[in-house]
Amino acid sequence: MRNTNLHGSGATATVDFYGGHKLPDLVAKLRVDQGWGSAQLMGTLHQNYGNSSIPDSEIGWDVGAGVTFNAPMLAPGDTVSFQVAYSKGAMRYVHENAALSDMIPALSSNVNPSNDWGVGGGITHHWTPTLSSAVTGNYSYMESDILGADFEVKQWGAQGNLVWFPVAGFLMGVELEYEGLNWSSNTPFGSEDNMVDVFHAQRTF
Repeated sequence: MRNTNLHGSGATATVDFYGGHKLPDLVAKLRVDQGWGSAQLMGTLHQNYGNSSIPDSEIGWDVGAGVTFNAPMLAPGDTVSFQVAYSKGAMRYVHENAALSDMIPALSSNVNPSNDWGVGGGITHHWTPTLSSAVTGNYSYMESDILGADFEVKQWGAQGNLVWFPVAGFLMGVELEYEGLNWSSNTPFGSEDNMVDVFHAQRTF
């Protein structure tokens, strides 16, 4: 729900469309763990807002599923995982990119929720009891409509890391990540490529 409040006075008065009630994201997950691995189903409800010129609000949603298989035939503790997700107006649960928005302006008085889907998978391997590495990959697609014109964004990435556990409760690791982003031809953007390296240290008590 929204209300319209005027503040200021005279010619400087402005309109605030951000009054009323705002809902937090509602997230639910159903998971099962067995000797072979684990599986889960996820769902989210996410309230979207327009802006000062588009005072609209809609509920977006996301559904997803994931499965992890234990792979002790490779090494103790090894796993192989896969995940899929689809959303309408809740794209941040499919992929993360600060340049994208959950809702694309369609007309002067409303918005179009974006349609998004994504897939990903990866494998974690333990070289020794204290040294492991993981390789993952993902692809996602976002589509919406702006005044009758199709708007598409394709994103893909690959990540690899090496993690060392010198003592219980402490780890150090390095990670290298590549991300590609491709915008549809009817936008002022083109293709983007990014490479990121990270060093991570964590102590758990």
